[in-house]
Amino acid sequence: MPTQPFAVGSLAVSGNILLSNLSLAASGNAVTVNGIPIGTGSGAGGIAFTFDTTPPASPNNGDRWVDSNSLRELIYIYDGDSGQWVQPADTNENAIGATGATGPVNPAVTQATSEPMGHENASQSVISFDNATRTFTIAPASTEFVVWVKGVKYTISTTRTVTIPNTTGIYYIYFDTSGVLQYKTSFFDWPNEAMTAYVYWNSVTGTAPFVADERHGVVLDWQTHEYLHRTRGAAFANGFAISNYVVLGDGSLDSHMQFDLASGTFFDEDLQVDVVSTNTPIANTWQQDLTGPARIPMFYHSGTGWIRDNPTDFVVKAGTTRPQYNYFDGSSWSTLDIDNNKFGATFIVATNNLNYPVIGIMSQSQRDNQTDAELLEFTNLDLTGFPVVEFRVLYKIIFDTKTSYTNVPKARIIAVQDLRTTLLTAPSGTIGPTGATGITGNVGATGATGLTGNIGPQGATGITGNVGATGASGAIGASGPGADQLLNANSSVTFANVTVSNLASLTATSENITGITGASGTVSHNVGQSTIFFHTSIVGNFTANFVNVPTTDNRVISVVLVLQQGATPFICNAVQIDGVAQTVYYINAGAPAGTANRRETQSFSLFRSSNAWTVLGTLGSFG
Repeated sequence: MPTQPFAVGSLAVSGNILLSNLSLAASGNAVTVNGIPIGTGSGAGGIAFTFDTTPPASPNNGDRWVDSNSLRELIYIYDGDSGQWVQPADTNENAIGATGATGPVNPAVTQATSEPMGHENASQSVISFDNATRTFTIAPASTEFVVWVKGVKYTISTTRTVTIPNTTGIYYIYFDTSGVLQYKTSFFDWPNEAMTAYVYWNSVTGTAPFVADERHGVVLDWQTHEYLHRTRGAAFANGFAISNYVVLGDGSLDSHMQFDLASGTFFDEDLQVDVVSTNTPIANTWQQDLTGPARIPMFYHSGTGWIRDNPTDFVVKAGTTRPQYNYFDGSSWSTLDIDNNKFGATFIVATNNLNYPVIGIMSQSQRDNQTDAELLEFTNLDLTGFPVVEFRVLYKIIFDTKTSYTNVPKARIIAVQDLRTTLLTAPSGTIGPTGATGITGNVGATGATGLTGNIGPQGATGITGNVGATGASGAIGASGPGADQLLNANSSVTFANVTVSNLASLTATSENITGITGASGTVSHNVGQSTIFFHTSIVGNFTANFVNVPTTDNRVISVVLVLQQGATPFICNAVQIDGVAQTVYYINAGAPAGTANRRETQSFSLFRSSNAWTVLGTLGSFG
């Protein structure tokens, strides 16, 4: 068919026809295809073209519109009754069908990375723990939540639970590679488990003092997550400002041992922990009553586990008379009252605990003065079995305690140290296998000459020379003092051992005293240096091992132990002489007991006869 211009009045077409360079008059002309008019409507009657996200408001029949988002081309068709945008049947693009099911993640990528891994959106689910049944629960916040494990997507629309045993310890809760909620007592397996929470259970108290949220997202890959966990740990972001506290009050008001703490944020790797300060906290939401004053629970060792007290208005644990400190006797932990006029400290720590995210950890010793108390370091605390994996130390509250203080805690704040931005060592992960030995480096430069060594043993005596000529007799010296005369009072004479066979008259004597701190177990007492020993900060009943004791027969040696007792009294309950255990005979054949907060003397008389020892003991108590 020829393709050249021609004019028409009206034209009916019932098949396909190619029209090229068609020219239409401004009005009065019409072209129909299968009875459908083209170009009728307002305007000049030409075909309009629109490229936009929305179609034109008043289209003409035959106008074309390309959706700028999908790039689909549509034509406006008016059939005499209604108009609609339709996709031309003669284009190469078919109509877009319904969205298909989500296809699998590229298996090669998943195999190489074990990704994605984690909770798609933590706000899709809610978690909780029931102490009565020891049951952890995760449920959809609305209709469903999504967990990814090693690149497999699990859409969960029902409540999932797991029950832990009644055994003290930390339980790590996760989704396994089958999408099943599980628990275990070892740390998470980074490339194979979607961590969800961990719970510390104390079987003695029948409570879980710590339930931590570990619903990390899917954007951070597991290997980077592990790296940050091992090398950085929790990181302070902002907030947690302390206010409304008094330093060096007189101990007459409760406010002298109180403060307020503002809301704040820290990051557990990619998990943002927003702690909200409110007087009406909602459970399982990281909300806590931190103002008017801050109500912060105390954490401490007890027996072989950890305890969390209910919060009070003071960041100390109340004792019998005064605040307490955490005490270890060598086998188990307890809490003891801090001695009168002594000092202690509480570390304020932000955690990812769902309830009471801000906790206090008490010091594990008492101190004699403020300077020593300020030297207490968080890194020096014994945190064996500590139920908190992710935490950030915020402040150290230093206080003193006196029975004479009239406020409730019998304590006052002495100083506040801000530790929010102090770098602390992150929790240690499992030690990896030892790497291969590297190439030996070049020999370094010769170091500086070391210190001169000790003088060697004396050489053999040389040959004796000839006897020289006898010299002239010297002048006769002055007569010495008689047997009944005294040494000059200003003279200083040192004897290794002195034996006096007759009466010795001494105007005054002074004896050496050896100080011993923190006695427990077997403690050496060197009788060759002193026979009086002053014990302070005694940790427990102890065995006194007297060493360097002369073994000359028919002699007696007296040894005195001065014991400065604290709230819990301890004594020497066994004696050794040069490592050999001895039987101690006390007055009335009864073993003594110490008295709290006294100064006491424990005396031993060591009798040596027939190459054997007899030990007599006494205990005196002074108010």
